[in-house]
Amino acid sequence: MPFTDTDSGVAGAPANDSSLTSTEEGHTTEATVETKNSSGGKIGQRLVNGGVTLTATKAEIVESIPMNRSGYETGTEYAKITHEKPEKGGKFLRVDTLVENTSSVSMDLTCGWPIDTKVIDSQKREFDKIDDLYELENNPICNDGLQPGFKATMSFVYLLPEDATATGMTFRDSFDESESGKTTITFDQPLK
Repeated sequence: MPFTDTDSGVAGAPANDSSLTSTEEGHTTEATVETKNSSGGKIGQRLVNGGVTLTATKAEIVESIPMNRSGYETGTEYAKITHEKPEKGGKFLRVDTLVENTSSVSMDLTCGWPIDTKVIDSQKREFDKIDDLYELENNPICNDGLQPGFKATMSFVYLLPEDATATGMTFRDSFDESESGKTTITFDQPLK
């Protein structure tokens, strides 16, 4: 069952909230601001890695993903959303997040590489996100720099083999030179 965050955030909104609240079938958990790198947590927790503060708000296996391959910006009259299915033998895992830029420079979330993410399965295999996340409906557009002190919603999608059972996700600030390692988000239940 997917888990969702009750404060979805608004792209470009200042990241000055001191806490976020998440719910799981009526259960409420409050996550407080982290001041140093988080080694790990769960869906709904606000986690820090370098200049990235990330809250995974929902993780689920989806049958298709809404992509705008038209070449026109989503929301314009010429944009066309198609629902793409995974290649044969595969399935999509979608992780919705709220990203806060707590660094001192802007981040291009979809065409840059400010956040290195992987999904981990029960066999300890690591899967990369799909390309072209700027074409995923409701994601930030390419070259839309998330400025320091602001936040945006961002979805990551991974192609997994049909037999994979996803157990978590890792992320790290790609530009943090301290080599602080990855932060792990453990899913509350394995996703098949």
